[in-house]
Amino acid sequence: ELFTSCPVGLDKSGVAFTAIDGDFCGKQQLGWMDYVALHSAILRVVLKTGPHFFSSNSYKNIDNMLKFAPEMCKTMVPCARYGEGCKELEESGLKFIEFLTPKLQEIVKKTFPGIGEPFSDGSLSSTISPKRCLEDKDCDDNNTCTMDKCKYDTTMRVGTCVYDKHKECCTSVGDCDDKNPCTLNNCRDNKCFYTSIKDCKTCISSKDCDDA
Repeated sequence: ELFTSCPVGLDKSGVAFTAIDGDFCGKQQLGWMDYVALHSAILRVVLKTGPHFFSSNSYKNIDNMLKFAPEMCKTMVPCARYGEGCKELEESGLKFIEFLTPKLQEIVKKTFPGIGEPFSDGSLSSTISPKRCLEDKDCDDNNTCTMDKCKYDTTMRVGTCVYDKHKECCTSVGDCDDKNPCTLNNCRDNKCFYTSIKDCKTCISSKDCDDA
């Protein structure tokens, strides 16, 4: 067996082979970009859970899992590549878990607590398919402290939202914590303000507070 993070490998004779077993997608025909998106999606999942899925010992019945695998592949590709059909992927994910051993089921559910809910925290879709976009306005997160950008991939014909935080911007007083016990922290109009507390001195021990 060979494990690789590369989408394609070469054997000794120079013949290229894919890193994903043909049983996973069955008779489905995948274009190159579909395959790359699928490979990337599987890699992201494995990086979170570990390589358990590649062992037959991880399944209650490997034959039953292989019969179901093409459905998992079919729903994973559009979600990973275009951010579409992710509800179907989450439903397939819930079914797929049932083929796993109890121990691995526990690992998967702990790693993906949001499985079944598209793009929720800890879901499969949020792991394999970041928020998709065509332009910056598609990425509005209603947060005045972030710069919403759509990083467009001309090859994949879809973009990924990225959020960079504005320096010294705040939405709550918690964003303004300067770790100084002698200042009062405040957030107004998305800006942090710090007011010194009169006669306040920092201390490590009682000796530091001797006012004699």
